[in-house]
Amino acid sequence: MTKAHATDRRKPLDLWVAPADAGEPLVCVATSYTFDATFFETECVGRFLQMETHPSESESVGYLIEREEKLAASRVCALVDRRHARDKESLRWDVLGVLVPRAIQHSKVALLAWGNHVRVIIGSGNLTEPGYRKNLEVFGSLDLSKSTGGDKEAIQRTIAFLKTVID
Repeated sequence: MTKAHATDRRKPLDLWVAPADAGEPLVCVATSYTFDATFFETECVGRFLQMETHPSESESVGYLIEREEKLAASRVCALVDRRHARDKESLRWDVLGVLVPRAIQHSKVALLAWGNHVRVIIGSGNLTEPGYRKNLEVFGSLDLSKSTGGDKEAIQRTIAFLKTVID
């Protein structure tokens, strides 16, 4: 890790924002132990989808229309320990309860894929408001871009891990 990245003080939710020229949002797969569907959809997925509206800042109809249009063009899924996989806000994305034999699903990884860019976020925070806004947590990211390259092997290993969680 370079020194610049080691001292990066961005807010964790900033990692969900598409970099310049990332392209259209395609796929988001995220894991968590505890889960807040409203927070995940409005704060995390909203940034990933490049939403222009927010339910607290705009009329609810405008937000709902934009949300449904953007979610129709992408795939979003949260893999959550089955004890915490209860709610979701839209039928356009999935919450899958994960059962790990004799253990819990405790990983916190997000794979975000846009047309020209892939980002993996690895952190200690759950997909909840405290996990991203209140608790002292650590987050890092790996990026792979058509224009600047990146660690393709690490991204592929993350995809393999997510397949294991799903299985």
